[in-house]
Amino acid sequence: MPEPPARDGSARKTSGIGDYLPNPADYASTLRLLLFPAVALVIAATFMRQAGSGVQSSFYGVWLSEAGFTAGVIGMLIGVGNLFSAGAALSIGPLTRRFNEHWLLLAMILLAIVSIAITPMLDTVVVLLIAMSFRGVGQGLNLPLMLSIASRAVGRDFQGRVAALRIAFNRLGSMLVPFAMGIIAEFFGLENAFYIVGICGAALTGLLAIWLSRQPELKRSGSAA
Repeated sequence: MPEPPARDGSARKTSGIGDYLPNPADYASTLRLLLFPAVALVIAATFMRQAGSGVQSSFYGVWLSEAGFTAGVIGMLIGVGNLFSAGAALSIGPLTRRFNEHWLLLAMILLAIVSIAITPMLDTVVVLLIAMSFRGVGQGLNLPLMLSIASRAVGRDFQGRVAALRIAFNRLGSMLVPFAMGIIAEFFGLENAFYIVGICGAALTGLLAIWLSRQPELKRSGSAA
C-alpha cells in the first residue's frame, strides 16, 4: 500500500533503520565545535571540574570516615556544600557584570579543586565546613558560567551539540578521575592522592590560563560590562 501524503500535500518521507543509527558525520561536526576558543575553554574546564567532583564522589567520604568523622557529619558537610552552591549560582549575574567571565570560570574551577584537595590537612568540623563552603561557591558558579559561555559561542542550532559535547567530556572525566586517584592511592597512599590530584588540577588550570591569555577573541567577548 502506498504511503499516504502528508497534510501539506507533499509525499511523506519514509524512514529506515539507518535513520536511527549513529551518524559519523554528526560526531565529526560536533567535535569541530572545539575549534571555537570559547567552546574549547568550556570543554577543558568541564574536564578539570571533575578533578574535584571525582574526588568528592569517590574518596572524600572514605577519608573522613577513616579519620573518625561520623556519617552524620559527612552528610552535613556535603549538604552545606550544596547549599552554598545553590546560593552562589544566584549571584552569577552581578559577578559577570564586574568580572571577565572566562577568568572568573577558571578562578572558580581552581577554588573548587583546591577546597577538596586540602581535605587531609583539615582535622576539625569547623575548618572542613569552611573548605566545603568554598567548594560549594566554586561549583555553584562554574557550572552556570560554562553554560553561559558555551551558549553564546555558537548559533542556536548548535547549542544542543555543545551541551552534548560538554556532557560527554563530563562523563569521561567522572570515569577517569576516580580511577586515576584509586591507582595513585594504591601506590602513594590516600592522603597523598588528594594532594597529587589537587596539584595536577591546579597545574592544568594554570596552563589553561596561559592559553586564555593568548586568546584576544575571548578577552574581548568576555570583558566585564
